[in-house]
Amino acid sequence: MNEAVVPRTGSGEVPRPFPVDGGSRGGTSFARMADITIYHDPNCSSSRAATDAADELGIGVDIRRYKLKAERPTVAELTGLLAILEDEPTALVRRDANFEKLGLSDADVQTPEQVAEVLAAHPEMIQRPVLVADGAAIIGRPKDRVVPFLTAHS
Repeated sequence: MNEAVVPRTGSGEVPRPFPVDGGSRGGTSFARMADITIYHDPNCSSSRAATDAADELGIGVDIRRYKLKAERPTVAELTGLLAILEDEPTALVRRDANFEKLGLSDADVQTPEQVAEVLAAHPEMIQRPVLVADGAAIIGRPKDRVVPFLTAHS
C-alpha cells in the first residue's frame, strides 16, 4: 500500500494537492502528494462509487472531504483545479435547489474566477466526485468516466 494513502476513517489533516507557484497552467500547479486525490462527499452515491472503484482496482487514493471546514479548498486551490479540469469550469458548480436558494444564476459562474470564488464560499456546491492526478482533473460524472481516469493515472 502506498504510504501517502490516508484511511478514510482517519482523523486529522488529510494530505492533498496544494497549489504551488510557477506551474505551467495559469501560474498554479499541484504539488504531488499522492497519485490520485478524490474530492469526496460520503453522502453522494457517485462519490462513493468513485472511491469503491479505486478500492476494487487496488488503487490508493487520498480522500479530500472538501465540505469539512479543515479541508475546504481555497480560491487559489480551486483556481489551480479549474486550470487542469478537463470539463468546463462552470460544470464544477452543482445546479441544485441550493444554487437557487443562494440566489445564484449562470451569470454568476461563467468564468473560472467566478467559479472559484463561489465554490470557496460555498464548498457544498462543488460537483462531485472530482478526481485529480498528474496535472489532470475530471468530474466523475457520469460514473463511467471514473475507471478510465483511475487506470490511466495509477
